[in-house]
Amino acid sequence: MGISRPCALVFVTALASVLPAAASRGGGLTPEEFRSQSLGITAGGVMASPDSRAQLALTLANKTDRALWLVVRFAPPAPNHACEETQRLEPKGEGHFACAQEALVADVDYPITIGVFGDSGLTEPIETNATHMRFGKKGVKRLEEWIQATRLPQTYENVILKDKVGMGTLFGNFANAGGKLVVAPEGLEHITKKRTVKVPAAQLRGVDVQGLGERAWVRVDYEDAGAMKTLVLQGSAIRGQGPEILDMINTSIQALLSRREKPPVTAAVVVGSAADATLQADIRTAVLKLEAGQGSNCEVKLQSAEPGTADRSARYAKMSAEDRKGIDDALRSDRLRIETWRGTSCDAPVAYEVWLVRSADGGTDISATRLEPEVPPANR
Repeated sequence: MGISRPCALVFVTALASVLPAAASRGGGLTPEEFRSQSLGITAGGVMASPDSRAQLALTLANKTDRALWLVVRFAPPAPNHACEETQRLEPKGEGHFACAQEALVADVDYPITIGVFGDSGLTEPIETNATHMRFGKKGVKRLEEWIQATRLPQTYENVILKDKVGMGTLFGNFANAGGKLVVAPEGLEHITKKRTVKVPAAQLRGVDVQGLGERAWVRVDYEDAGAMKTLVLQGSAIRGQGPEILDMINTSIQALLSRREKPPVTAAVVVGSAADATLQADIRTAVLKLEAGQGSNCEVKLQSAEPGTADRSARYAKMSAEDRKGIDDALRSDRLRIETWRGTSCDAPVAYEVWLVRSADGGTDISATRLEPEVPPANR
């Protein structure tokens, strides 16, 4: 499943009453009940702003079948300033609220009040709620390191680079001193005495941390000559680089992905698709990752698309009757569009079933499934 929507870089969930303390990566939680008939808290914590400042972040969900107007006020401790924001939430929709911070302060409450109204003039009060965030000293230190990692360029020493996940990746990184990794606005560069590997920012398609503990790694997906390729990054254990460096590397590359310059979008590339050019680029990336996941290094060329229907959908046919009800509702409300994309892989014809689902936050969820080759009637 791919997702096409504005995305924030969230580093820690530290909101009181949302998750148990064990789920927090850097903030201490003070459990308390959040009682609301109309709202739910989807996420809360700290994220990096585009200028690499810390931002308090809160996502609220409207649980009702009517539109609501929310007034959310953050009251952080000095030297920070209070923030207040008003948003309309559609029925069953979500709203994202943020407050930039000059500095993070440990062991104090960050109060948040939430006013809920039934009209745009804020004359119909429904309820008032409150919660808070709180961060310990170790959590603040860790958060500041994460924020620092978003300020590019960043250089990481003793980083091992591999072209794929193999047995050496799975069984540790104890026999390699690694090299220097530079994450800059222009892209990635890994330098050793034997070779230098560069990946321009425009070719990057995704990054995440995989594996566990000493066997963890950062996986970077990038496009080269119409095919999806992979880089694997690990810290060098013999040089004292533990798995904690992977969070920093991942954070820096995530920041690069979110801020890189993208070519201007003008016209659609795949003829026949209802998706605009930006969304088509995301679909293309999803298809290339699908091919790479199946072990293909072929160049994929996508040329045309045509509308699909549920009764002709291979994916829909495999669903249970209960699951189909939700899909039928999404189709009737025009939240789901099914398309068949056609092109070539290794110069052989190939087709994909693409699902485009509009989500409550304004983004589009993408999923792609490779279809079995169509057999001519004479050969059946």
